[in-house]
Amino acid sequence: MFEHHDLDRQIAFLKGIETEENRELVEEIIYDLAEPIQKASIAEAFYQLSELKEKEPEIEDVLELAERLYEELDWPDPERTWSLTQAFQEEKERRKALPDGTDRAMQLQSYFLGGSETELEVNFKRLCNMEAQVYQAQFGEDLQPGDRVQTEICQQMLGKRPIYELYPEADARGLFEGTYDDAAWRERYYFGTAIAGGHDWERTLRESDPEYQRYRKQLCQRTIETLCAAYGEEIWQYLPREEQQTIQRRHPYPAFQAGKWKCVLILPGQTYGRSHCLQNKGETLAEFYDCSVSKETFPAGQFVSRYYLQTLCTSDFGSSLKEMAEQGTGFCLDGEVPSWRIDSAELAAIADWLEQQYQKEQNVMEREPAFAEAKPGERTEPDPARSAETTERTSSGTLLPEKSGVIRTR
Repeated sequence: MFEHHDLDRQIAFLKGIETEENRELVEEIIYDLAEPIQKASIAEAFYQLSELKEKEPEIEDVLELAERLYEELDWPDPERTWSLTQAFQEEKERRKALPDGTDRAMQLQSYFLGGSETELEVNFKRLCNMEAQVYQAQFGEDLQPGDRVQTEICQQMLGKRPIYELYPEADARGLFEGTYDDAAWRERYYFGTAIAGGHDWERTLRESDPEYQRYRKQLCQRTIETLCAAYGEEIWQYLPREEQQTIQRRHPYPAFQAGKWKCVLILPGQTYGRSHCLQNKGETLAEFYDCSVSKETFPAGQFVSRYYLQTLCTSDFGSSLKEMAEQGTGFCLDGEVPSWRIDSAELAAIADWLEQQYQKEQNVMEREPAFAEAKPGERTEPDPARSAETTERTSSGTLLPEKSGVIRTR
């Protein structure tokens, strides 16, 4: 059996042969060494290393180590070994992000905020239950009503006046000495009708009141938006695999981060903006977020600017991001905020990623005809959805963004 006193030597050996190409696989083996070793994990690492050994000569050394560990582990049941290897692979696939990375917050927000108002309420309650599960898993205790995101949003909308001031009679009776649902009490105060001759806490909620319905819709939207931003990855793990696959297929939000800057693509047809109230009916958009800000205030980063992807990747409207990076000028996202400037190193990484996304998009467009074929003498018309966008086209047909090339809607 493998002796754990060799752990430091083995890790040092692996670190010594680590390269850019094999880094992920080396780290995976180190993880298996540091944790209680499972043959399934070693088998998976061994399989991947076998495929790469011709590309990277030093992989051979890692392959030998993985093979020796694989043989030294005493696991007499081949069928059990195979089943665990399969389980490991399935779990890895389930946790794997989209090929280009994805912005989990945007992805889940788009998914849970879509649909009718009835579905919105159902998703709101579902995510609030997940929030309680996440809290229980992290802290080993139940989430109190006063600590819920829903309560915080409710207080932002209705005010933070203490409940005991709203219900002095109930306070005198000691109804607020233990735990209580702050949001429910606050809603009944502002949207409830007092019962004639009753106590101050005896109020009937006017659920059919249009003002209450507007409040409730905004509460659901803002709570869902905040929970997805704060606990995106945790919520993702609670979703069934079939639902994850549906979300990945229908709500892809390719994302890339370099330093403190995160860039997210909004593909045609996708929603975006506050509570995802906008839909992209035109060209692909690129949003920039500052991730160095307070996580409590902006869990998924603070939105800064939004541009058309074509504007950033071509020279049709000034220099492209790649040209700016090569020139060492960096990229200013907002002249009024000095810190909202992407330096050359981070810009180069972002520009390369955006260029890859743009080329993929162009390749798809080349394979798909722009308009249906017309009969001789007939004229083809562009898609009215594209014409409705606030964009212009030059005589050469190049898409130009609104004025400065940046769209600001928040």
